[in-house]
Amino acid sequence: MPFLERYREYCQSVTDAPWKFHEYIGLATVAAVMGNRWRLGIGDGWIYPNLWIILVAASSRFRKSTCLKISQRMIERCSVRDIELSWRASEEALIEQLNQRPYGITYCDELASFAGLMGRDFMRGGKGLWASVYDGRLPREFFKRGQHQGRADLAVSFTAATTMEWLVDQLNESDIRGGLLPRFLVVPAYSKETSMPLPPMGDQKEQAALAAELDRISLTEGDMFLPRESQRLYTQWFMRYDNAKLDGTRADPWIPRLATCCLKIAMILQVDHDGQRSIQPAIIQQACQYTSWAMQQVGTLCQQELTFSKHEEQVKRVRQLLQREEGWTRLRDLQRTCHLSKQDLDKVLATCRASEWIQEKRDVWVTDSDTNPDERKKVQQIRWLGMT
Repeated sequence: MPFLERYREYCQSVTDAPWKFHEYIGLATVAAVMGNRWRLGIGDGWIYPNLWIILVAASSRFRKSTCLKISQRMIERCSVRDIELSWRASEEALIEQLNQRPYGITYCDELASFAGLMGRDFMRGGKGLWASVYDGRLPREFFKRGQHQGRADLAVSFTAATTMEWLVDQLNESDIRGGLLPRFLVVPAYSKETSMPLPPMGDQKEQAALAAELDRISLTEGDMFLPRESQRLYTQWFMRYDNAKLDGTRADPWIPRLATCCLKIAMILQVDHDGQRSIQPAIIQQACQYTSWAMQQVGTLCQQELTFSKHEEQVKRVRQLLQREEGWTRLRDLQRTCHLSKQDLDKVLATCRASEWIQEKRDVWVTDSDTNPDERKKVQQIRWLGMT
């Protein structure tokens, strides 16, 4: 049985975290032991199988930190040593670590702590450094003059966790346009498949078997390639997303990076499956499914959660109220509950109409049972259709 399938089953046996969390953290776990020994030639360079993943969900109940710790312990059990990098390291310490071992994985229980560190004076260049690490290269400017020539063979995965509230409250538009966030696969969860009040201890034999499988993967290497049919399938998938915007322009920074992530995931899946250098059509299709789901989450995040203006915040408020009703709502009642002026509400509804997010009915005869059951009057009703 491939490591990823076995890993998901093991995780589901010891925690009630959402299954999607295990799937994506499992990919990063395999990527960490693959390191920079596996690569895929694209254009004038190489792609390495590193992934950056954020688990997004409410605190405590969804076991985000537990998912990271399961992967962390799994790495510690295998024979590959010193591949965990500290996100708290200074720029100099991180560069030194990467010179000694240009691949690894980072576990950050709370992305807010990492973001706070990047704002400190002594880490002023930290965002640029980590962005270069993701891109697989350390340019010469990060080294002292004459000391190094830089390097372009990094394969560092980064796993983190946070809440939707933090993402919504703390992010600004520049964090998306030029920041680190679009380099992450955003994996949100709003519900769980099961509940486990008393998780059992993990099976030690299964732990050992999983660690042995990671050891096996860590001893492999190769230059991967896409056969013609795999190229056709990937190109077909890529063009569908490249020609369609997720959310106007806000989600655009994610599109090229997610397209590259699709190839990284395909590399990981193929090595986990049989260790062959040729990425087979079935594998590329599976990678496209993983990435399509991630793109849908980015679209939802940008359309429904992130707000950077007063008007966007008002649209979000009206959307939440209409979704809560799950049916037709009187316009008068909506105006009263959303606490917006008639002018502001008209602007919000104009945006919703233009985007075809709402459906309206005018001159609907209703009975006001609260005041006069015998009196009927005409009202305007509205309901939420959804964002597409």
